[in-house]
Amino acid sequence: MKRLPEFSFLAGLSPRTALLTALLLVLLTTLAVRCGIGEEEALERYLELRERVGVESRGRRWRQIDEVLNRRINASPNLLQKKVRLNVDSAIADYQGKEPALIAMLSPVVLGEARRLGGTQQLILEQAIYYELDDGSFGIRGAWTKPWPNEKVTIAPASSPAQPNN
Repeated sequence: MKRLPEFSFLAGLSPRTALLTALLLVLLTTLAVRCGIGEEEALERYLELRERVGVESRGRRWRQIDEVLNRRINASPNLLQKKVRLNVDSAIADYQGKEPALIAMLSPVVLGEARRLGGTQQLILEQAIYYELDDGSFGIRGAWTKPWPNEKVTIAPASSPAQPNN
């Protein structure tokens, strides 16, 4: 049997916040009873909605309701793990949005392959250094690797020490 949400925490809230919280809990209860969605699944959906909407930017009453629901989320290990994962993913996405892309690779073939791969592999290929050696051989190496003693670099990423063009 599905566990219904508790209403005992409403006593410490203002009347309007308690009414909003009660409406939210009635919705959760209806979902649990009528749709077969459990409390944990409903709170999981709330986490996803919270991430998209940004409850922090809402008013004081919504923050109070969010605090109440957060306590329930933090009490469940699975929901807490999902919350942490969502927060970390959001922080990474924010950082990537603010950090300019550092593309050092000029080859359209390599860049096309990088876009196909995506993720970390894409970053490695975009930031890779194309080099040539005196004997006619050439290659691509990661920006963090040590250069060959006699390599000629076409273009180096801005984050690594500048390589002399011979």
